[in-house]
Amino acid sequence: MSTLLIEENNFDIDELMSPHSDNEFIPPSIIDDIIQSTFSIFTHVLHEFNSEHKLIKVPIREFISANIANWEYNRPADNSRCPDMAKFISKKTHVDSMFLLAFSNTHRRFEIIDGIHRFTALKLLYDAFINNSSEYGTINPLMFDGVVILNIQFNRSTGELIEVFQSVNKSIPVPDLYIRNIDLDKKEIIEWVCKTWQLEYKDRFSASARPNRPNINRDTFIEFIEYVFDKYRITMDTKDVLLSTLRQLNTYVMHNIPKKISHTIYKKCSDSGCYLFIHDIKTLKSIV
Repeated sequence: MSTLLIEENNFDIDELMSPHSDNEFIPPSIIDDIIQSTFSIFTHVLHEFNSEHKLIKVPIREFISANIANWEYNRPADNSRCPDMAKFISKKTHVDSMFLLAFSNTHRRFEIIDGIHRFTALKLLYDAFINNSSEYGTINPLMFDGVVILNIQFNRSTGELIEVFQSVNKSIPVPDLYIRNIDLDKKEIIEWVCKTWQLEYKDRFSASARPNRPNINRDTFIEFIEYVFDKYRITMDTKDVLLSTLRQLNTYVMHNIPKKISHTIYKKCSDSGCYLFIHDIKTLKSIV
């Protein structure tokens, strides 16, 4: 397979996009310039599926420093999962990974469709390295000179990207919040409540797809929060009601501990102050 090195040019994305600001799509003729302006002259195009869909090889240092954001319909990075992933990556001599990105014509940046946890973990490692932190163990600085593969697409509609997103997540259940056209306020409120709960009860959140009681994973909790949101018809003005409802439910469970709960599970709840996940989500829905 031939390798094409993008020639060095001093392009600015705003300047490149300016003549096409009123257009729904950008012309293929400026795509390579957008890639080079985002990353560097060390970016190699490994393969072109077509003029708007490419595989490129990018140094990790360039990748995590670029103007890249999470896709609006993607789940935010799970704070309980990324540090564990960072520790795992730090033990490797190289990063063997591919990321799926799409270029947003509206925001004039690349957005991650698949790989937000790995991307965040790499950024955590880089920040730790810059700050001489040993939080993730000994970090080999040569890691950041290694490369990752980016599968990047241009001029894709939201519907097309959702199909791609669902395809790559077939083996991992994705909360409906991230595959439906949900009102932005609802999404922000639910993520705010989830983050608040994660910060308060960090030990009760697990990166596992099937955590043991009394733990839960972030995505399952989001599904439950959305259920409560819909049941109580929460709005931006009443978002505190959503959080207080969960707190009241937590208190209710604390005073109504099932008789068959083991001492180990009860102690974990008592130590953390979070009793909610003694029950499964189906049970919580029946009593909220």
